[in-house]
Amino acid sequence: MIVYRADTEKFRRTLKGYGRRFKDSNWQLTCRLAVSVARELAVLTEPRGKGKKAIVAAIEADARRAVVPLSARTFQAARRRGRIWDGRQYVAVPADRFLEDEDAVWRAIEVARGRGGRVRKGLTGGPAVTRRPVFLRVLRKRRKLAGIAKGSWLGAGMEAARFQRGAARLSIGRNFMSWAQKHARFGRARRRRRGWRAGIELVSLARHTRRREIFPVGVEDEAVARAFRNTANWYRRALKEAEKRA
Repeated sequence: MIVYRADTEKFRRTLKGYGRRFKDSNWQLTCRLAVSVARELAVLTEPRGKGKKAIVAAIEADARRAVVPLSARTFQAARRRGRIWDGRQYVAVPADRFLEDEDAVWRAIEVARGRGGRVRKGLTGGPAVTRRPVFLRVLRKRRKLAGIAKGSWLGAGMEAARFQRGAARLSIGRNFMSWAQKHARFGRARRRRRGWRAGIELVSLARHTRRREIFPVGVEDEAVARAFRNTANWYRRALKEAEKRA
């Protein structure tokens, strides 16, 4: 679990004027900023961006690094010989590295993951081997987990958005990284008022957000800086719309 506190104190002087003109309390302003911070945390979590393609590609690359898929005929022949062709030479494979079921393939990928969460190159004992249909079923299941870290921040932002009152509420947006929003349950937002003025904690329950390969040092500060600009721009647009209606 990783926690980030969305606090408006450092930006209070600049944003306070917008909030006063929009008749927002400091708490309402904090809520709006927290939603924007959550969006930016999702975007800045590695791999950076809003797209799903890079994450899915990394999932598949890790799986193929840990497990070699073969046709049924080649699999049977390789198991009899106790070796596989890696494109350059024959490599010996122990009998217990020939895997028949999906659970065993899943475990082989997980065991091969290093501290950073990625599958190591040059695995001890070499990669495992399985039939291609088994491998593809496991890969489909693993693809469904894409975006948990990003989705957790979106979920935290959704909860923070519910703290707002009145009209013109800022939200994550239904179409904002919609593919990752299915993992929103891994995010939380907590009110913090006692001993900490108008604060909201954004919480990611996704375990791998603790890895610096996924959530690099400095991302929090960058997210807040970007969110501050976005929130200021949101107030400018909202005030302009209000003036048109007046």
